[in-house]
Amino acid sequence: MIELASLVVRQTKAQLLGAGLAIAQSLGVPVTSWQIGDPTDALFQYLTEVLDSVEALAATWTRAAFLDYAAADSSLYAWLTIVAQQGFGYAAREASYATTTVTLANGGGGNYPDLRAGQLRFQSSLTKATYHSTTGGNLLIGPGTELDVTVVADVAGSDSTADIGDIDTLLTSLPGVGCANAAAAIGLDAEPAMSIVSGCRAKLALMSPNGAADAYRYVATNAELTGTTACTSARVDADSDTGIVTVILAGPNMPLSDPDVAAIETAILATCTPLCVTPLVMSGTAQTIDVTYRAWAYASWGVTAAEAHAQITAALRAWLVTVPLRGDVVPPAATGCVYRNTIEATIRSVKPDKIFRVEVSLPAADVSIGAASKPVCGTVTASAPLELVPDPGVS
Repeated sequence: MIELASLVVRQTKAQLLGAGLAIAQSLGVPVTSWQIGDPTDALFQYLTEVLDSVEALAATWTRAAFLDYAAADSSLYAWLTIVAQQGFGYAAREASYATTTVTLANGGGGNYPDLRAGQLRFQSSLTKATYHSTTGGNLLIGPGTELDVTVVADVAGSDSTADIGDIDTLLTSLPGVGCANAAAAIGLDAEPAMSIVSGCRAKLALMSPNGAADAYRYVATNAELTGTTACTSARVDADSDTGIVTVILAGPNMPLSDPDVAAIETAILATCTPLCVTPLVMSGTAQTIDVTYRAWAYASWGVTAAEAHAQITAALRAWLVTVPLRGDVVPPAATGCVYRNTIEATIRSVKPDKIFRVEVSLPAADVSIGAASKPVCGTVTASAPLELVPDPGVS
């Protein structure tokens, strides 16, 4: 099998200069008599530098035109999204903004009527991520009155993920008013390269007249077709005796709402369901994974135990969002697990050059995931505060 690398061969500077000098010599130019600083020699050196840059661009752009090669090079991510859109009609998921509801509690005697959407700003004291309100209302004279407002992160991606109660600082001046979020805010990073590749190949299944499983998965997770971003993964099971195709949906917030399930079912019926087949579309169930851990790190990390715990919690939440229905499956098993060693690796990935030891006591073993279940992050607990030790060679 021919590899693209054997076809895209970049010439070195020496090869480029040698070829140029050979051409010049064939035309009678005395290339061997040039002295140091000769203008013609300098011109050849300059042209070699320019051509070397062109060679590098040509090789890069050639790789960028092919799905797998563009995905293998992180510097080509933007090119990969263009290849996906133009070559496969696949729109890669962009980073999303974490959103949740924050409760304002009036502990004083102030009266705050007509609070406007966008007027209030919040922050997590642990992660330092900031948020702004998208709804308003009236916070009446306290103490004891409350107002719920919807908030959205100022920056997209998983860095703005906040655990329950972490959005605890009101940056807008409302004397006597405190705040807290009763539900986690989850932001997603831009779609990973290999997920884009899988999505592009699943899109091709829409050309099949026989109801390929990938076609159902593609439609269920395509916001342009369904009108909702609630579903990020789906499992498809077919029963040929009954003509029923069961599509189980999963997303960052489990279970999916009835309107979202209905919208996805409508898109599947309209787009990829063959005659004589009945799709049964349903939300998967949440299988909560509680984590208790202890970690050791070098003191040069420069964070407090609380800050480290917030970062670790956010990393675990963001990772579990990406774990598919029925967990990570090792064939030939039909269902999979959330693996304990992957939990440990995720904690270490928060600061791999500083965190050198992790012990996970809960779960005590790999967690088996049900066939229609989606792992979600539950309570994350540090059994002991982060233990900071001197860096190697520092007494």
